[in-house]
Amino acid sequence: ANLSFSDADSPEDTEAKYKLLEIYNQKLAERYQRREFVISRGLMDLKRLREREQAMYREDRELHLKLRPLMLVVSREDYEKFIDGLFAERSILLRIEQLQSWRSAGIRTLDEGEEYELALKKRNDRIAEGHVPPGDTRTASLRTASPYEREAVFVRHMEKVPKPKNKPPLLDVATLPDVELLGKAERSLCAETRLYPRQYLVMKSVMIKDQPQTRTHAKGMFKVESSKVTKVYEFMLRAGWLSASG
Repeated sequence: ANLSFSDADSPEDTEAKYKLLEIYNQKLAERYQRREFVISRGLMDLKRLREREQAMYREDRELHLKLRPLMLVVSREDYEKFIDGLFAERSILLRIEQLQSWRSAGIRTLDEGEEYELALKKRNDRIAEGHVPPGDTRTASLRTASPYEREAVFVRHMEKVPKPKNKPPLLDVATLPDVELLGKAERSLCAETRLYPRQYLVMKSVMIKDQPQTRTHAKGMFKVESSKVTKVYEFMLRAGWLSASG
């Protein structure tokens, strides 16, 4: 019904009508704010929102749903930057946890880690299907095994992996951190040995400081493939940075 004022209205009626108008205008303002919020945050694009949520991990999606009320008090850009930062933090923490589990299993390189994960998945699949390897009475997954058990399983698996016959491709060091600190010959060495410039610089600094006298001594100084240490050692000998005799 329409609301109208007349001279016959009592002061109480007039006050009540003003109150109704105030409530009505407040509702209109709230409706306008909600409309602007939906438009400014892109919430009308349901297809894009659905695709983004489907691309998230389950944990990220749950976190996103919990934090959506924050959109009411921060800008769209700030919210997306904040939530993306949380997703990145979670991803980094998971990666650190994975690398720590690899380290506890005796793994020292990323390639070995990938082989380990593949062996882990295959074994867990066999356990889930009830196909436990002969002589292996354990039914728990490798993730619940002790570090020594995981290392033993990994070593047995790696012994069966055929060794590559061809040399690995050269490492592209042109855009890697600290590459500007290397000379041309050092860059070639890093590319050939697939050492990151920062790794090489650490090895170089340690060798110059400790002056290993033999290749064996140098190999024992780093948890790096012995062939890589040998190449760095021989390079530094030729460069005159080491005074070793063996």
